[in-house]
Amino acid sequence: AQVLDIERAAADKRARAGKADGGGDDSVSLVSSSAGMEAHVVAPCQHDRTCPMDGLNSWCHFSQRVVRSAMHRQMLPRGRGPQHQDERFSYVVIRRLSREGATAEATARATRIASGGGDYFGDEDGERDADRD
Repeated sequence: AQVLDIERAAADKRARAGKADGGGDDSVSLVSSSAGMEAHVVAPCQHDRTCPMDGLNSWCHFSQRVVRSAMHRQMLPRGRGPQHQDERFSYVVIRRLSREGATAEATARATRIASGGGDYFGDEDGERDADRD
């Protein structure tokens, strides 16, 4: 959310600069909406709205069981402990492209693939570039 807030502030600054130059529309507030943003949330939630878990006593995460090293177990009380522990992780993926731009890009890619005009990565000959591997 903090990265999106920064992007909203940058979009608002661009809008104010446009208004100072005589352009822009006073009725549009870029701070209160996602319009004009050059970033959007991709995962785990696919929206830019308030977190649905906001106000709950939990948080968005997944658990992964990890094996404790012998040294870690020795540091525990009495030098022993379980062989494993469950760690909780959380993440957010933000793409530096407006949601509208990403939708247009995905539509163009799907149309190109469906028509046989290139693979997923946009290569006409179907060969992947060596620098993408």
